[in-house]
Amino acid sequence: MAGDVRRAFRATAPIVALLALAALGSPPARAQINPGKLEGTLVDASGAPFGEVTLLFSPAEGSAVSPRKVKVNKKGQFTYAFFPAGIYVVELLDVEDKYLKSMVYRLLDDTGLEIDRQETEAHPTKGLPSLSVRPNRKVVLELTVAPREVQKQLAMEVELSESRGPLKDMSDHYAAGDYEAVVAASDALLAEKPDVGPAVYLRGVALWKLARLAEAHATLERALELVPDQPGIFGVMGSVTIEYADELAGSGKVEEATALYASAADHFKRNLELDPDSRPSLLSRAAALDKAGMKAELEQVLLQIVEVDPGYLQAYFRLSNLYLESDRPEDALALLGRIPTADKDAAVAIYNVAVKLYNEKDIAAAELAAKKAVEIDPQLASVRRLLARVYLQQGNDAAAIPELEKFIELAPDDPEVDDERTLLEALRKKAAS
Repeated sequence: MAGDVRRAFRATAPIVALLALAALGSPPARAQINPGKLEGTLVDASGAPFGEVTLLFSPAEGSAVSPRKVKVNKKGQFTYAFFPAGIYVVELLDVEDKYLKSMVYRLLDDTGLEIDRQETEAHPTKGLPSLSVRPNRKVVLELTVAPREVQKQLAMEVELSESRGPLKDMSDHYAAGDYEAVVAASDALLAEKPDVGPAVYLRGVALWKLARLAEAHATLERALELVPDQPGIFGVMGSVTIEYADELAGSGKVEEATALYASAADHFKRNLELDPDSRPSLLSRAAALDKAGMKAELEQVLLQIVEVDPGYLQAYFRLSNLYLESDRPEDALALLGRIPTADKDAAVAIYNVAVKLYNEKDIAAAELAAKKAVEIDPQLASVRRLLARVYLQQGNDAAAIPELEKFIELAPDDPEVDDERTLLEALRKKAAS
């Protein structure tokens, strides 16, 4: 009887065990029976370890595996003993200033024999190609990181290569002076590839030629982000900015214009750093600083102009005016004394500057300029008449009389000489009364 009971128990025990398993629910998903193994190194361009980061292995398109994160130690090494077989794409996780630039992929069998090897460079926009982890095989990776700026530069080169035809069309339109066609062609290209820097730059220049200054300014700002090494871009940006500021100032937006003048001065400064001998940039920087009201900086630039271009007379007189504004008449006179000894043409040039200063109501500087012109060429009649007008503006009738007399003596056939005689007689009567 006891034997029968034991036999019955043995017969029912497996059923109870199965029922117990059923009561616990379904078993967890099983790991792959035959996973692969992954190991490798991560270095920078010099070969130094790049560690303490994380690599993300994501499933390639069509692959059913799950993403895996793999830690890289401080020696730039990583390993994953039971890595699920599948097709993956690897990338650097949470490192904004670096990217995976290249990969050496080696596949080894269970004896350590290399059965596959691939060396690849990352596509600048698509990244590294996918890699295969196979069952019972070891994958050894040699990964190299590079600065993100390298990736951006390579991406731009790819876009340029793909855009060569449209860019040539744009250049041809520009050379023909058809700026509307340049804009139209750039719009078509940039609608598909918005980051083709040379196309953005050429579009901005064309808009400038069309006097669409607000658009040109915005477009060239974008070009400056994309192709800061474009030859001449800072000079062009400075010129567009100062013209756009003039437009805003003319419409009453003085505060916005003043900020843009300062920005233009910075662009010209940057261009001078790249091309120190650029006289146009030096002169334009002075003009921008002047319009921005940045007098301290303007003084230094004008002094530089006087040093590198002693014959540029306008710099002497604008600088002398700055000295006069800051109550430094001795400095103004000393500066004017530095003007090189010149011929009659220089005297005429100084006279023209004096006229400009007079018309701008800058009477003190006009007097200094006119006197310098007389010093160079005492027989220049027109400057005598100008000096008379300067003295009259200053209320100095006594000084005006001999200048008018000298003008009449030097230019008796001048069309306006009779008016000057009338004025002279009126001044004499006034002085005698």
